[in-house]
Order: sequence, then structure tokens, then C-alpha cells
Amino acid sequence: TLGYRYRQAFVNGRIEINGAQTRDDIQPDQDRGYLFVEGWFGFKNDYRFTFDLQTTSDDSYLADYGLPDLDRLRSEVALERIKRDTAFRTSFIHYKTLRDSEDQDEIPSRIFDLNFQKRYFPTSVGGEVRVNVIAHAHERTSDEDVVGRDVARTTFDAEWLRSWTFATGLRADALFGASIDAFNIRHDSNFPTQATRTTPRAALTVRDPMTRREKSGATQFLEPIVQFGWTNVSDNDVPIDESTFQEFDEGNLLSLSRFPAEDRREDGATAAVGVNWARYGRGGWQALATVGQVFRADADPDFTLTSGLQGTSSDILLAGQLKTANGWSLAGRGIINGDLSFAKAELRGEWAKQGSA
Repeated sequence: TLGYRYRQAFVNGRIEINGAQTRDDIQPDQDRGYLFVEGWFGFKNDYRFTFDLQTTSDDSYLADYGLPDLDRLRSEVALERIKRDTAFRTSFIHYKTLRDSEDQDEIPSRIFDLNFQKRYFPTSVGGEVRVNVIAHAHERTSDEDVVGRDVARTTFDAEWLRSWTFATGLRADALFGASIDAFNIRHDSNFPTQATRTTPRAALTVRDPMTRREKSGATQFLEPIVQFGWTNVSDNDVPIDESTFQEFDEGNLLSLSRFPAEDRREDGATAAVGVNWARYGRGGWQALATVGQVFRADADPDFTLTSGLQGTSSDILLAGQLKTANGWSLAGRGIINGDLSFAKAELRGEWAKQGSA
């Protein structure tokens, strides 16, 4: 085996190449190897081009030689530009499965994404207007019915957000928006070839942030939150390829759709309640916690059992984080079901030490 690594930094970017070339007795008389290439380059007008390419000679090479334990190879090229009031990103992704249980022809192996967002601040009505254009397509190399399904989607989304802070400290956030999703579906007789879905939505969120200072100098923060939301999905007769796995966490507690992609949207009236708490000590210690739950007028059958979002009332979300002055941090998250036992939980620890000059 000949292994190699090459790195180079440029004025406007960098590149790194890792790979190996092998002749062995596992697969006699065959050249084996792998090649990973990654890097980025900056262009004019703040555009950034990134790439991460992965390939191997055969499905078992990485496992045979104890290299990165991957069960799929993901290659991506992307172009992006992020500004204060605009965000643009487009990418092409290719997946190559290394799993014996998967057929390469029947997985979505070619994926195209485009996301564009523009923010406006109208003086006539106040608040903020966000306009989003999203395009997505994934293809399977198989043309067989159902297992060879290909889907393309174009989404136009617009929403208006405005906040009010009252003299008592109470804060109210209003949201009104609507989206239009246009689908093109091929190689699946269970769904129409063309489908268009509209989803108007609205939400009102009320929170009451409170702080107090202890005699020790530490500061505590407490924020009860209540949100009332409504969405009306016109048509969900489209395949669910991207949102097959859902997670309930503090990041989407106040979302009007907790599906990770636009191929599925929540429908109906909802209410979310939660509490944020934090304590900031003078010596650098920090403790943060969130508790929340979601209620629905009607259960959504597309949520999985492990998501904690099934039924008309979700599991209870618990999340917390502890940071110390000497660089330690501990973060945990879990969901508690109806009998007050953890249905799912995770815990992560980290230590970072800043070097001295």
C-alpha cells in the first residue's frame, strides 16, 4: 500500500488530498484504493466555492484497512454567498452506498439543492419580510416503478414577522406567511405526476423574560413561553423521501413544521408551551435549561414513534447545558413519555483549553 496526503493553502482558498493505492491478497490482481479531496476557494462578490469528493475502488476497501468508518460516500460541490440580508447556496450531492443491504440503483444518489433568501424591512407596516425560493431534486438510477421514484420540488415562501415589547417586559411575536410547493414525480404510479400544495400559516408567541441578581453576583434568567399556531396544508398526497426521520428538540419547539424538509408540512392548529432558564455565575460558570411540550388539535400520522411528536400531545422535551470556567461543557437532551420515563436521551461532553501566547 502506498498512502499519500497533499495540502496546499492559497491566497483565496485551500485544498487537501488524502488517498492510498493498494495491491493485496484480499482481491488478487486488482488495483484497490481510495481518494478523498476537499477544499474551498473564495471568489469576487463574496462567493465561496466548496468541494468534498469521496471515492473508493470497491465497497469493502475502507473497512479492510481500518480507514474512516463510512457506510456511504458523500461527495458535494457547492457555491454560496451569505450577506446581511441575502443568503444564496446551491449544491450537487452524490451518494455511493457501501452497505450490502442497499441497492445503489434504488437509493436517491443524485441530489440538487438551491436555496435563496432575501430579507426586507418595510417601513409602512414595520417588522421584517422574508422571501425564500427553494429548489430540490433527487434521482435514483433505477427506472422501475416505485423503487425508482424521482422527485423534483420548487418552493416559494414568504412570511411577515413583527415583535412588540410592552412596558411590563412582556414580548409578543406575530408571524403570517404562506408557501407554494410544486412537485414533479416520476416512476411511481402511487402518486400523481404533478402536484401543487399551498400552506398558509400564522402564529402568535408570547414570552415574559425575567432576570434577577443574586447576592453572589450571579444572574438568573427565566422565560415562560406560549405559542399558538395554525397551518392549512391543501394537499399531502406527495411522497415523503426527505422527512422520514424527525427530531424534537429546543431548536424546533416553536416551529410551525417540525419536519426537516419541505416534502412534508404539519397541518392544523397547535399550541406550544415551554420555559427557558439560565444562570450565569461571576466565575464563568453557566447553566441553561429548556422544558417544552407541543399540543395539536389533530394527530399527525407522518411523525414516527421515535420522534416524540406522535398523538395530540408530544412527549416532554428536556434540554440543558453546563459550562465551567476551566473549559468543560456538558450538554444533554431527552424526551419523556407519558409514564415519565425517558424515551430517548443523549449526553455530550467537551473540554477546550485556550493556549497561551
